[in-house]
Amino acid sequence: MKILEIGGCCAGVPQILADAFRTKHVQWVPPPQGYASTDEITLQKPGITTLEIEQKFRHLDEFLGITRDYDILHFHYRTFLPLFVDIPLWRILGKRVIVHFHGDDIRGHSLKAKNPLLSLAKVFVSTPDLLDSVPFAEWLPNPMPVLPRTGEHRFNPQNETPIILHAPSDRTRKGTDTILQAIELLQGNGYEFKFKLIENKSREEVLCEIAHSDIVIDQVGVGMYGMISLEAMMHQKPVICHIEERYLEFCENCPIYRVDPTPDSVASAIRALLENPKRREILGRSGRRYVQTVHSIESVARRIKQAADAF
Repeated sequence: MKILEIGGCCAGVPQILADAFRTKHVQWVPPPQGYASTDEITLQKPGITTLEIEQKFRHLDEFLGITRDYDILHFHYRTFLPLFVDIPLWRILGKRVIVHFHGDDIRGHSLKAKNPLLSLAKVFVSTPDLLDSVPFAEWLPNPMPVLPRTGEHRFNPQNETPIILHAPSDRTRKGTDTILQAIELLQGNGYEFKFKLIENKSREEVLCEIAHSDIVIDQVGVGMYGMISLEAMMHQKPVICHIEERYLEFCENCPIYRVDPTPDSVASAIRALLENPKRREILGRSGRRYVQTVHSIESVARRIKQAADAF
């Protein structure tokens, strides 16, 4: 069983899985480049331009050549052609198709989610909240590589002045205004800490900032933890995040410090962690163990293979 990983993802999931399966990862780069190897990754946005559609039809033969030696095509964000019209083609050619949604590519896109052609594929979502948009999909935890305990990855640095980090991909969805109000509440009450709002940085830059922080705040808007939480926990950092009750079944034993989406609740959580460094250390260690178990590359790859074998 050979799997081809297709498409980009800001969390690097396709490349991680390609490495796990010892296979290839390709994605479409906007014209005139055409296909890119994994050494030339560019972020693949949920939208697609008319020019890209035209170019993709022109390069369909080339893509057919790439897929020839693979049994399973694992698409991230979208399939090769618009509106999933290529899924029947792959099935006719004897390919099994996996469509993997990661966020705004499907969230709120009800017509896209109702496309009957998706019934010809196995559909995964990267976070449980996306099941609201695609109820027939299956949640597949994002795979996380295990970070070494040496080198630049420092665990629990316990900075003399604690560093609190928030790195929103979208301020509105992540509830950044609520978090900023919580920070102001604490600053007004004399708590000493350094707050970093990280935006428009590469993933590598964000990971570096996480490595040197003491507390990471993921979000208080979406209602489920995301990649920032996973990356922070892998770095052994305590995480503050809003997780809705209905998603708790998906994150049993998750050591994230859960908060309500209010400034007072967020401020209370920060205050508790600032006042108790030992608790930060315990949550950090527990978080790393949780990610190594639930989000291990091996377990995620195994679930993909099982799903592929079932259809």
